[in-house]
Amino acid sequence: MLTTLKNAVAAHKSDVVLKYTKINHEIVKILHAHKYISDVSVKKLKNDKAERVAKGSATKSSTDKSAAAPERQELVVRPHYIDGSPMINNIRRISKPSRRLYAKSHELRDTRQGFGMWIVSTSKGIMTGADAHKQNLGGEIIAEVW
Repeated sequence: MLTTLKNAVAAHKSDVVLKYTKINHEIVKILHAHKYISDVSVKKLKNDKAERVAKGSATKSSTDKSAAAPERQELVVRPHYIDGSPMINNIRRISKPSRRLYAKSHELRDTRQGFGMWIVSTSKGIMTGADAHKQNLGGEIIAEVW
């Protein structure tokens, strides 16, 4: 998700379509609140599998659970540009599956001399490093944005 957003901003795309997950939605809401993104919307997609099962219901039993599959969703994100220059200069994934990185609340200071921010997963949810520091919470550092 972060790489997709970074590449779209580098290519000056007006809209970016991202896979919808709760974590991605929380990260995008944080970026929107800090003006890195100008607009966020959740787009619901048709569930083709449910339609195929419904069409072929004469041959299938009525107890097939795949017909009640949840709707698929995607995030449509509009990056924020000022005079053609993107607000997101770079996004970097910090904690990776191969190397998880955790920080205590006092370690979550400003990044990039105050021009960037950390995105942290805490016990109270996903928030910025500054918010986690104010609430005296530590957690896993997901990304750095500047």
